[in-house]
Amino acid sequence: MRPVYKFLIMKVLFLVATYFVAVTIIFILPRIIPGNPLASLLAQISKYSQTSPEAIKGIYDTLMREFNIEKPLWEQYIDFLARTFTGDLGTSITFYPRKVMSVIASALPWTLGLLVPATLSSWIIGNVLGALAGYKRDTLFEKAIITSTFMISQIPYYWFAMILIFVFAAELRLFPTGGAYSFGTIPGLSLNFIIDVLWHYALPFLALTTISLGAWASGMRVLIIYELRSDYIL
Repeated sequence: MRPVYKFLIMKVLFLVATYFVAVTIIFILPRIIPGNPLASLLAQISKYSQTSPEAIKGIYDTLMREFNIEKPLWEQYIDFLARTFTGDLGTSITFYPRKVMSVIASALPWTLGLLVPATLSSWIIGNVLGALAGYKRDTLFEKAIITSTFMISQIPYYWFAMILIFVFAAELRLFPTGGAYSFGTIPGLSLNFIIDVLWHYALPFLALTTISLGAWASGMRVLIIYELRSDYIL
């Protein structure tokens, strides 16, 4: 068998194993966390409605069947695993009675709208900085760029984001602490709405872009230095 085929097979097996491990962890974690999520859901239902104890018991039994909690654990796992392949992830407990896919679909455009521009920006800026560092190797500029981007890239994204929120949102109050747009703002194509979205967009975009610079910069620097040392470079 050719090495490339072995590599592809190993890559596919690794991805499959990673998928099953991730699904298993997602399945196990909510079940080992102390507390009963259905009890919290029932408390919310009874809080906003006058419900008798018998009705609450009936609602509880219905929820147990809806979320397959009355089944043995291994049956729950098989059902959960099968649902991940069909795309039917069931009903959300947190946003009950909305479907999980509906919750994901509502958040997906905002997520892609943040990740795609941030990834492209970090790729462009990181490669430019890495190329300049490679051309100016053994200089103070190279050391400053590589050291700073490497150190920043070692910071966990969520921690760096918390620092930005604490400094620029909580302390300086220059940006909001969260959300996609201000409460009460009507979504649309108006200039005020776009400016408000960009205002909320700034800190998450900065956090994602900055953390990713180091990998792109160091990779491009190594590539430039290798090419400059090649025999065909005069």
